[in-house]
Amino acid sequence: MKKIFLFLIVIVYGKLLPAQDSVICRQQEIIIKELPVLWQQQAAEYRALCYQAFNIAALRINEIPRKESRKHKLAIITDLDETILNNSYSEAQLILEGKERSYQSWKEWTNRSTATGVPGAVEFLQMAKQKGLSVFYISNRDTGDVAVTLINLKELQLPDADRTHMLFLSDTSSKETRRQQVMSNYNVVMLLGDNLNDFMQVFEGKNSNGRLEI
Repeated sequence: MKKIFLFLIVIVYGKLLPAQDSVICRQQEIIIKELPVLWQQQAAEYRALCYQAFNIAALRINEIPRKESRKHKLAIITDLDETILNNSYSEAQLILEGKERSYQSWKEWTNRSTATGVPGAVEFLQMAKQKGLSVFYISNRDTGDVAVTLINLKELQLPDADRTHMLFLSDTSSKETRRQQVMSNYNVVMLLGDNLNDFMQVFEGKNSNGRLEI
């Protein structure tokens, strides 16, 4: 009888293990997703790094002689998501609801037009505009997102918030053609982005090791 009892315990315990492992894995997965969102939303270090980046950018703009901005058509090309717009609140909501990021969830977020500004971003672009520079937003948001994104940009009081200055994804994720389009009419003095693809085509399609070798 004791042997049978022990055997039953082993069977039941064996069945419980996979379920427990699944719960633990799920909890670990949630933590992994939470950490970067919490860092972006609450870490003083993240905020300081953003301000540092835009302060350096402002220094570079201030080094341009005033007569240059009057003599030439100067411009800045910038990415939007996580460079100017902070979308961490979308990620946080998905975690709370236990959902995975999808095309549909992203569309629902962009349709709300409520992304906040990355620390220092709005102030920097406003300053650049006051210095006489034009700002072009090259984003891989779909062209169908232009209208709702425009609402978001205007809410944040970003300069050059109009369709002419918004070059969104149409037929290719590469931003090179769109960059060249702006460069054909303006002297681009600065590129802003959170991905190396926002700066040069040479980084596109390469893995981490390939990028490090460039």
